Amino acid sequence: MQEQNVFFPDCLFKITDISSSTFLYFQELPITFTLHPTVSIFQTGCDPIRFNKLVAESNYPWKNSFNFLFDQWAESQDNLINTFKLIDPLLKKGYARTIWLAYPRNDAALAQTRKLINSTGLNKKELLGTINISMASQELISHILFEKFLEIYGGDIKAETRGETYEETRANHIDYIALLKYCDNLFKQFSIEDLLIDAYFFRFNSLEYYPKILLSNENLIKFLTSLPQEKDKNKTERESYYDKIDIIAWEIFRQLTSKYIDNNDPQKTIGLIIDLRENRSRQIANLKNKCMKLAEQFKGEYDLNNLVKNISKHVEINTEKEIRELLDMDKNQYNDLFNEMFSDEKTWIALGALIVSLIIGGPVITAGSALAGIASIGSKAIKIGTKNDEKIKNSDYSLIYVMNNFT
Repeated sequence: MQEQNVFFPDCLFKITDISSSTFLYFQELPITFTLHPTVSIFQTGCDPIRFNKLVAESNYPWKNSFNFLFDQWAESQDNLINTFKLIDPLLKKGYARTIWLAYPRNDAALAQTRKLINSTGLNKKELLGTINISMASQELISHILFEKFLEIYGGDIKAETRGETYEETRANHIDYIALLKYCDNLFKQFSIEDLLIDAYFFRFNSLEYYPKILLSNENLIKFLTSLPQEKDKNKTERESYYDKIDIIAWEIFRQLTSKYIDNNDPQKTIGLIIDLRENRSRQIANLKNKCMKLAEQFKGEYDLNNLVKNISKHVEINTEKEIRELLDMDKNQYNDLFNEMFSDEKTWIALGALIVSLIIGGPVITAGSALAGIASIGSKAIKIGTKNDEKIKNSDYSLIYVMNNFT
């Protein structure tokens, strides 16, 4: 697979699942989102709604578990549709793209994921706290209604069922008895929690093929660091160092910017991302460079489990004062203007005369002198504003100033 920034292992079910800062920091390659595991389910001849109805009307003891699974899957489908409508402007700009991953979700893959999971030594409670239920439900539904369906009925599907609409793709002659028997055996052997855990890790069987991923689920850090580690003799100390620096720089960038960009209305945020990428590329680059310098100074743990917490403290200590001063610039500009205006005797006299004229309603001063007073104030405001604009423009944190003042 060619190098790309793959959002992995989850699909983008909700816009809040990814920090908007990601689209600013990673610009060399588009952010790649994976299509959902059940993307092809309606092209197989399977009728998920009919199968769910058969389960609901049965006496199987696991029907409530399957109903939960089906509801989770249906909800995740709706969320995906809504989210991709939101990010459509980013897709059209080429800042993001989608990819269709092909990997097995059959019985052999299920056994392989169980082996992988067992190698971590994590207990069931820890694993449940790790997985994304929406993604796990997609994977498990795909295992049952895609992989097993094709395995059992693939040879019976008629070509005319492969249409475009839901009705055209249904294979009406399928009785689903064999698939129901498979599910009966599966749910008797394993709880719904165990099956969701197992299915969630299907994509990890192919992890080696994704050299550069953007972790979609921070809870997976514990899982990944619990896997048996093999030392790569070909990776030098220098490469390892810069890999860590890049990870830390990205985390610093995210912590610095996300609170200014992620708290907006989603559509507004998408607009801001596009505006910043098209018009503020230099400021983005400056902030990234600043984050690299901060990353080099970082002396905390390199343990991934403590990385976010320690970087947060590092960011607070090293950036808070400078950013606070920058964001207070507008307030300081008015304070500076006030102080400079009234320390200048000529400005004070001109302004005072103008105020008196307005209060008593009489022509105490000429129009010329009034304009001179206003011009004097205006020139000082411009002078101070220009001085502060230079401070903003030359600050490594100017991108944050833009975000903070975005309306």
